[in-house]
Amino acid sequence: MCAKHGYFALEPAEDVARGITVTHFADGYFSSLVVYDAAGRVWRVEAAEPVVPITRFKKLLARTVVDSVISVRLTWARPQAYAFGDLREAFLRAAEEDDDNLTQFVEREELLQRIRNCGSFAALAEVYESAGTDTSES
Repeated sequence: MCAKHGYFALEPAEDVARGITVTHFADGYFSSLVVYDAAGRVWRVEAAEPVVPITRFKKLLARTVVDSVISVRLTWARPQAYAFGDLREAFLRAAEEDDDNLTQFVEREELLQRIRNCGSFAALAEVYESAGTDTSES
């Protein structure tokens, strides 16, 4: 799953809308969200609507005091096929723009090289999983 500002995550698509902050929702998070699945399909959000309407007061609180987490109902556009290289490039862009989420336990250049060496969805998933736990010295 990829979104603006270098966001990249490996999680089931059905988990996407379970919790998002009011600020992220208001800033258009779902308009940039792209979900790649292991079957070679890419999904985009056609519409996103809070399960419970967001009041003006809640928007004000989100920008000043407490940024509440909300649930969102998503409508997905018809999935399209993607080339594996598109997913690899999205992961590379996310790693290049990363602010220490993907690169917390692995050096950026090492992570980029691992991604470049991947030839399958499973290999990318393995690199993603290892980046969050890799504390080895290279």
